[in-house]
Amino acid sequence: MAFGKEAPPGLVPQGQESKRRSLASRVLPMGYLNSVGIAQHIHRAVVQKAMGSLRGLGLTIQELRRDRVFSSFPNLFRVYLDNFDQLQKVDRKTATLIAGTPSEAVEQLRECYAREGLPTHPKKTVQQELGAEVQGAWLDLNAKPAKIAKYVRLALELVGRGKASQRELQIVGGGFVYIAMFNRPLLSSLNHIWRMIVEAEDGSPTWRRWLKREVMVELVRFIGLCPLSFMSFRGTFDTMVTASDASTTGGGIARSVGLTPYGYAASVSGVRGDIPEAVELTQVLSVGLFDGIAALRVALDTLRAPVAGHISVESNPEARRVVESNFPDCEHVDDVLKVDGDKVHEGALKFSSVGLVLVGGGPPCQGVSGLNSDRKGALRDQRSKLFKEVPRVVDLFRRAFPWAQVHSLTENVASMDYEDCQVMNDGSSTLMGLA
Repeated sequence: MAFGKEAPPGLVPQGQESKRRSLASRVLPMGYLNSVGIAQHIHRAVVQKAMGSLRGLGLTIQELRRDRVFSSFPNLFRVYLDNFDQLQKVDRKTATLIAGTPSEAVEQLRECYAREGLPTHPKKTVQQELGAEVQGAWLDLNAKPAKIAKYVRLALELVGRGKASQRELQIVGGGFVYIAMFNRPLLSSLNHIWRMIVEAEDGSPTWRRWLKREVMVELVRFIGLCPLSFMSFRGTFDTMVTASDASTTGGGIARSVGLTPYGYAASVSGVRGDIPEAVELTQVLSVGLFDGIAALRVALDTLRAPVAGHISVESNPEARRVVESNFPDCEHVDDVLKVDGDKVHEGALKFSSVGLVLVGGGPPCQGVSGLNSDRKGALRDQRSKLFKEVPRVVDLFRRAFPWAQVHSLTENVASMDYEDCQVMNDGSSTLMGLA
């Protein structure tokens, strides 16, 4: 982890002043922009190495990832920085029998850690328990009871005293936000406390002010709502779907009575976890320039490619709505000219786990189509000459994703003139096909 600045002469060893030297860290620096991604990548590589031996034992296990949909598979694992968490779906009798013992996956992983010289933390180890603390939360899922009790006690003290400093309000408000993260609609019950915190900016953070009645009401109300922050992962699903109106001037409630065509299609479709999958999947980021209805993403789904995300570059609002309705998690850019270094760098930070970036483009064909008697040609038509943006965007992705393969392809109409086809081929660094 070398820093991009030359070391001052006073730090250079004697006799080596003629060489340029840079400071480097032997560990991942805290706060460094890519430290999280690098640490996660290294740990995942170690885990995947151990998983290779597991497949030889006939054991299949699937990974939970933020960049992939949740899996219904009964044997799951998660890598988060230096944490390895395994979740298994078993009956309660089996869970009681195996409680307190490491699973096959964990034993295999520990052997791999030992070979690589990686230390473990025995005090933080949980071995096949029905409940455990993970990253400050207690599963099944709620804030740690001790933390809830602490913040409730602090809030009651403020209400009983009737006064609070800005710092005290910040502590209680932050604690309540932590609790609300387990059921985010609870955040809607905290409003006046933030206003009072902002109003207290003028004075000392330790000077106590009288609490407004609205703030006291919010504190007491949130204490009463705390039980709603508890959630059980073992709860069953109700087939009834309801929707309620939260309007302050009226209300209504609706319930499901059947499936729409979309709902029926979803009910008969497979979900992740229906079949085992390889751990070492090379995830794909697809980029559709002049995307239309995202045919590139549709093709990748047809091929069952492990798509981590899709960036849709399309100026037509109707086409964007079609893409959004079918792929609600994709990124949208409404103009290819807006795809710049900063935009691509944001994508690199979000999709740091992909191993393949596929940039596909179908530049507007109106200026070259043989069906258009008024066509102006590939270079004179303001729409069709946008084909020049394709190699520019491809180059941006190659610079921003140095760890991944970046490939591209371009398509256009077969009815264009030979000269226009040559112009587009000569001005493009991509593989071009005619449709």
